[in-house]
Amino acid sequence: IMTEKEANETQAIQIAVRNYQKQCAVLGIELKTDFGKQIVGNSEKDILLLTVLYNLLDNAVESADQCEGKNRYILLKGYLETSGIHLTVRNGRYIGLRKKKSSVLQRNHQGIGLRIVRDIVKQHHGTMEVERGKDYFQVEIYLPEG
Repeated sequence: IMTEKEANETQAIQIAVRNYQKQCAVLGIELKTDFGKQIVGNSEKDILLLTVLYNLLDNAVESADQCEGKNRYILLKGYLETSGIHLTVRNGRYIGLRKKKSSVLQRNHQGIGLRIVRDIVKQHHGTMEVERGKDYFQVEIYLPEG
């Protein structure tokens, strides 16, 4: 049975995901989610998780919006272990000239949101892996408990 605090934290994550689902629907981007155990813990970690989630999804939406056809997608996976939180965001990757001006890219093509995520993960002794495939971009993070 969840405590009231855990229910509120879970609700915050669900609200965030629902907001992105609405945005993706308007843009014609498919957003699939897969959450295992409820992703809640202490308040500080939940705020960090929301910050990471918002930054990763902002980047994913902007990238997927550049794509066409089957590459207009975002996959969001997350689960909680006793040792920490795992989160993966994968989206279609557009190769070529950008159709729209990007708000998240800097001169070196590294998303500002990714820098924020990297800093949070590093400060909390987690790990972050970025994978650039031929037609996808994926970020996996792990934030240890405690």
